Amino acid sequence: MTQFNSVTAQLASQIAELQNQLALLTSKQSKDKPNPKLNTCKSSSKQSAISPKGKPKVQDKSQPVRPKPGYCFRCGEDGHIASSCSNDPNPALVSEKRDELAKRQHEWDLRNGSTKPHLN
Repeated sequence: MTQFNSVTAQLASQIAELQNQLALLTSKQSKDKPNPKLNTCKSSSKQSAISPKGKPKVQDKSQPVRPKPGYCFRCGEDGHIASSCSNDPNPALVSEKRDELAKRQHEWDLRNGSTKPHLN
């Protein structure tokens, strides 16, 4: 069962990486020439707003984004969240993932000159 969870975690990590690569590719292509087939996702209210002239304002995805947790706070596995988790709690793995995230966020803050205090 542990091997299955490890494979699942690896697959979830690979999917997340592919999604990031796809987002970068589609954002580069949309700057050159909009492709309606690639932009089929509906924008959420967090990503777009209406400008005073009535034109949609889309958030620039080329801006670096501070690392966020991509793991379950209950079992520590990637690909789902605690509210939908049916796995046994694994506080050791959750603690390890939390420490890794804090390290990545700290490195991001140093690289990007973040001066805002962040809650962990």
